[in-house]
Amino acid sequence: MGNITATVLKKTLKELEGIGAKDANTLPTVDYASIPQVKEIPFLIAVQLDSFNWFLEDGLRDLFERIFPIKGYSDNLELEFVDYFVCDPTVTVDECKNRDLSFSAPLRLRLRLHNKLNNTMVEQDVFLGDLPLMTKTGTFVINGAERAVVSQLVRSPGVYFMEKPTQKEAKSYYARIIPNRGAWIEVEYEEGEKGLTIARLDKVKKISVTNLLLALGFKFDINKWIISHEPIDINVEPRFSDLKGMTPPQDIKDPSTGKILAPKNQEISSKVAEEIVEKFESDQLIKFTYKIDDLKMNQNLISTYRDAGIETEKEALIDIYKKLRPGDPPNLETARNLIESRFFDEKKYDLSPVGRYKINKRLGINVPLPIRYLTKIDLLETIRALYTTADNIDDIDHLGNRRIRSVGELIQNHFRKGLLRMERVAKERMATQDSSRLTPQALINTRSVVAVLKEFFGSSQLSQFMDQTNPLAELTHKRRLSALGPGGLSRERAGFEVRDVHHSHYGRICPIESPEGPNIGLIGSLASYAKISEYGFIQTPYRAVKNGKVSQDIEYLTADDEDGFRIAGANTLLDKNNKFVEQRVSVRYRKKVFKEDADEVQLMDVSPMQLVSPTTALIPFLEHDDANRALMGSN
Repeated sequence: MGNITATVLKKTLKELEGIGAKDANTLPTVDYASIPQVKEIPFLIAVQLDSFNWFLEDGLRDLFERIFPIKGYSDNLELEFVDYFVCDPTVTVDECKNRDLSFSAPLRLRLRLHNKLNNTMVEQDVFLGDLPLMTKTGTFVINGAERAVVSQLVRSPGVYFMEKPTQKEAKSYYARIIPNRGAWIEVEYEEGEKGLTIARLDKVKKISVTNLLLALGFKFDINKWIISHEPIDINVEPRFSDLKGMTPPQDIKDPSTGKILAPKNQEISSKVAEEIVEKFESDQLIKFTYKIDDLKMNQNLISTYRDAGIETEKEALIDIYKKLRPGDPPNLETARNLIESRFFDEKKYDLSPVGRYKINKRLGINVPLPIRYLTKIDLLETIRALYTTADNIDDIDHLGNRRIRSVGELIQNHFRKGLLRMERVAKERMATQDSSRLTPQALINTRSVVAVLKEFFGSSQLSQFMDQTNPLAELTHKRRLSALGPGGLSRERAGFEVRDVHHSHYGRICPIESPEGPNIGLIGSLASYAKISEYGFIQTPYRAVKNGKVSQDIEYLTADDEDGFRIAGANTLLDKNNKFVEQRVSVRYRKKVFKEDADEVQLMDVSPMQLVSPTTALIPFLEHDDANRALMGSN
């Protein structure tokens, strides 16, 4: 394991200020490893630098485009976003440390104020405040002190299917749609004769799921056992699975002969579905009214519908409004606006790109990624999947369901709060001041933005004084992962399961490096070869294996993707042609480890070190160490 010492120090010494960077290349590399190094250890503080660069280039633009344009209450004034500029810092990092200053750069916005009364436009550059900048070593200098922002490990937005503990014989299951920002929806179903399905909005209010569907415009036809929604017409590629059981709203004709293949308003049989697939090209689209053809689902929904005793959209809207706003006089339009704004308004409800990606993947649907609010298809497919959940319960501690919020995303979330306060002030000023003399500068209040940035870097649980005991302590601090903090867990609520080592941690989170005491398992460290994907999931590299031969091709996989593969360890013996020496080799498959024929192996680890963090890898002969002693050694 001697090669890790030189490699890690080379990588970090080049970047860490004042630790002899100019001499880093003269360090001798002594390699005592019995297994050749297939892949270089990646740049170890890339998790910090890449995330902050994303914030400067994409995160800020996304924020401004979602907040602007700001419209006045009378709709006569509109403040539009044109561009933004992060200027060069005026003071160096060393000066900031010596003079107790913050290393930051001015952030300017180019805004355009459109006055619709006299049809004039005023464009102006507005100073928004000083934005703290990351140093090249992955830290921030705030009031002269170096601080590191710890990455947060949180549950990913998306849809989750779980079994509910119950004293009854009949099992109870629930699905939770969790957005990045906004109200939760929980749909609960209990097996049994009645099999009623209820929905909870925002974790509290319990309503019949059929009331929610009626309020969203769905209609029930008890005689035909179907549920359809008139406005939702979906253009689908003519695939057999899509066609069978569908009801076309118009005749489907053979594109070459004009012969009617499927008459309108008649269910498509298997035979007709096969015929349509043959006749149409894959890029030709057919329009269908979305319909549920699952008998079990329909029976449960009809039982719930009859039990609720509410038959019309109007009754359902009033019923939901009374439960969400008890005491307020119910009004049809207000009730409709309440539901629309709570789940289908981009400003109040945001799944985020990762939430949309996870929902599409889990439900097998294909809603475009830019649609970050809930759609009616999401809800319908969630209910459908709930009835078959028994065989497909989600493991909430699996790293496929937990993601990293790195420094860029954490700053973006705080920055958004400041921009929302600024938006409120701008709207008030539009209403109270003389519109003919207004300029963008007069509307923007920068204090709210500066205040939230100060609050984040000064008092957030995830912004910490950097550990400067030695270069390795610095490196570990920058690669630390915390499940605590805003939107995360608390020490008191965290049980044994969430703290425990999980099979999906392999190659992603070090199973050894974790503090002793109340934070054990809640604070961890990235494994040596781990990378963060665009959606925030931790990836680890593997060598591809084809027909028993190990190639030099490296694939980075998330925990979700890895679950389908049989993976051999890095210390598995290979001959000079990179083929397995033994006929049967030890492989990992999900949480199992067993012997498998060499031809069945699909992937291979790149290094024995990929299991642990750089700090743990520095312990000589780690594999002979007691686990508790190794934990203390890594700390």
